[in-house]
Amino acid sequence: LVDAVQNEGAHVAPGAGTYWTGKALGRAAALVRIADQLGDTSALDAFLGFMKTTMQDWFTATPGKTQHVFYYNPTWGTLIGYPAEYGSDTELNDHHFHYGYFVMAAATIAQYGADWASPTR
Repeated sequence: LVDAVQNEGAHVAPGAGTYWTGKALGRAAALVRIADQLGDTSALDAFLGFMKTTMQDWFTATPGKTQHVFYYNPTWGTLIGYPAEYGSDTELNDHHFHYGYFVMAAATIAQYGADWASPTR
């Protein structure tokens, strides 16, 4: 299963929003641990690489960037990811669900490489 997922290429559809990107991150985080238990460092590194690239894209805002970003809404006191999915921007629902995958991915990356999550980064 680890090899099959590693070899499938794209782990998330282009243009996917917070839900489907989050699902892909959660899947990769689970597979990192399985690959680690199997001693499959190639797969482990591939999944971590996917997660790092994806997370860095979402957490890097540049002027004019409107996709794969989080926006802090001071009125509601919450982050809203764009593209939003399933009403996470208009109804403010499922933030714990969508963004929980991002938190799990960040924790997994930090577990296997603390420097990625260092305070200076």
